[in-house]
Amino acid sequence: MWLATVEGFYSVVQDIESGKLLVRARVRNDLKRLPGLKAKIIYTPLADYPYRVVLGRKVFEKMVVTMLTRINYPNFKDRIKEKQGANRAGIYTRVWWDLQDLEVRSPVERWFTKKKQQPSWMVE
Repeated sequence: MWLATVEGFYSVVQDIESGKLLVRARVRNDLKRLPGLKAKIIYTPLADYPYRVVLGRKVFEKMVVTMLTRINYPNFKDRIKEKQGANRAGIYTRVWWDLQDLEVRSPVERWFTKKKQQPSWMVE
């Protein structure tokens, strides 16, 4: 599962060895911002996500609930820019933009929408 939050971006899967959750991140500080994190951050430089922690399901559930209770903003991408800067906000915006391709629309409508509404810094 991918989880994009104000705290960071995470990939969460089941750890094969322990059966617990393996919470992975590309940025160490994303893991450090998990609410109440006490587990050791493991560095795996050759893996696709170089930072990870192994957490019990209930522990991670509590972290997610804490993040949910902190939602007090009307626009996620604006909050990312405020908390983590324009670079991270731009990355999240590109993901948001690409996910629009999941919507059922004709190729002509999709092209027209992207040409007319895409932010100027994303237009080639």
